[in-house]
Amino acid sequence: VMPYPNPASTWRRDHPSARRAQRSKQRILFCGEATMRKGFHLLADIIRTVGDARRDVEFAIQLNGWQSDNERVVEFQKFARARYDTKTIAGFIGEDDYYRLIEDADAVLLPYQSPVYRSGTSAVFEEAMYLSKPVIVPPETMMAAQLVPHADAGVVAGGMDAVSFGKAVMTIVGDYPRFATGASAAAEAWQARDGMNRFVAYLLDRAR
Repeated sequence: VMPYPNPASTWRRDHPSARRAQRSKQRILFCGEATMRKGFHLLADIIRTVGDARRDVEFAIQLNGWQSDNERVVEFQKFARARYDTKTIAGFIGEDDYYRLIEDADAVLLPYQSPVYRSGTSAVFEEAMYLSKPVIVPPETMMAAQLVPHADAGVVAGGMDAVSFGKAVMTIVGDYPRFATGASAAAEAWQARDGMNRFVAYLLDRAR
């Protein structure tokens, strides 16, 4: 549904973009469910792929799973504790903390595996784009299609596997100023088109 009812619009209205402290590493964020359909099971191998090639990248990973995902989460926690480049955020987080995570990231990783994304978008993708963050997305999805006119706003992975997503991450960090500029330009398009205010205005117009 367009205009997408993006709640990041309401948050941004009340939270002007903050100046971020300088750091030596590019931060890649994964947030959302610790499920296989979100590609959570690929994260360890993605991080290994990137970590073997670069020392200037770090990952922030949300561990937000149901009881059925507990084994997967526990396994990743063990992996993260042994890494110098991986921090975790435990459990569900509130709206303010969630958007601050996105704002503090350099790029947002979406290694999604479910066929549902061929015809539907992702809230995390829409919110990252609205807040001008470069994204890494799966091929042959609505997210990949939305990047076509905004090629410098993110990277479409060459495949659905961990190595392909890892290479896509390295593409972004290897030419980050280009992608940061591209994401800022794309954010202007998202902000002009999407947002809770525009969605509500659309509904009111239909009701009239």
